[in-house]
Amino acid sequence: CLADGAGDVAFVKHSTVLENLPQEADRDEYQLLCRDNTRKSVDEYKDCYLASIPSHAVVARSVDGKEDLIWGLLNQAQEHFGTEKSKDFHLFSSPHGKDLLFKDSALGFLRIPPAMDTWLYLGYEYVTAIRNLREDIRPEVPKDECKKVKWCAIGHHEKVKCDEWSVNSGGNIECESAQSTEDCIAKIV
Repeated sequence: CLADGAGDVAFVKHSTVLENLPQEADRDEYQLLCRDNTRKSVDEYKDCYLASIPSHAVVARSVDGKEDLIWGLLNQAQEHFGTEKSKDFHLFSSPHGKDLLFKDSALGFLRIPPAMDTWLYLGYEYVTAIRNLREDIRPEVPKDECKKVKWCAIGHHEKVKCDEWSVNSGGNIECESAQSTEDCIAKIV
């Protein structure tokens, strides 16, 4: 869109810019808009972006209980055909096209914890940025909420101690409890 003059701003991944503008002279025609309202060259994408986008994901339904079988298949595939594993077949490259089945830039698969949902995987910053773009509003957070710290305790004794801390902090500590670290992350994020 930008190259054709059809727009002034585009939301793209840094790799898209680098793939479509391999010549440095072409890159000089474009700038990144940074979160602090400044601009930088497209090569400075690590320091200048509006939102960080998580890696692509292979998603499987968990209703049928086949997630372990699917993970087993994918893990075995990357062990045999992953980056620099096989001379005959490469899972993460596309000699007859681009990004076939998986991104050519993929390095491998990583299994995320079972309690991690889409929101946790994408992250607060990314989800908030997308919501703000769609709704064209910034979420209002009550001023007293900004002063509170959510703390997650594992087990009864930690919860009791956290509750005491909350009372002694004047309510600035808000206690949650869960059975595991993984569940705690889900509760406080």
